[in-house]
Amino acid sequence: MLVVASPIQFGTVSALTKAFVERFQCFWAAKYVLGRPRIAAGSGKRLGGVLVSALDRRDQFECASLVLRILGKVMNMAHLGHLSFARLEGAGEFLGRGDLLARAEAWGSWLVRRDAFPVGEGKQ
Repeated sequence: MLVVASPIQFGTVSALTKAFVERFQCFWAAKYVLGRPRIAAGSGKRLGGVLVSALDRRDQFECASLVLRILGKVMNMAHLGHLSFARLEGAGEFLGRGDLLARAEAWGSWLVRRDAFPVGEGKQ
């Protein structure tokens, strides 16, 4: 399982997260150019995301979610969706919010229960 966490900056994942994602270009080439994917389809490997934004817009996580879905497709990993948090700007804000911590703990528990994983894409 791979869980990618990123703040939302200018409507998508941060530059650092994007640079990390782009390091998987060799997986794209192996799959689509050479026809030899590095991770076999149906391997059971999964991908999820944690996204945090200072804004509160209905569409603010769409571009970042697309980046994660494409990464999952390239890597032959089932995309499990993402956990998103809006209206958080400071580093310590999350720690003072029991409701957000409870959401994160519940989602983390859902991720680690192997029998709870849905087939295909999911949203949380």
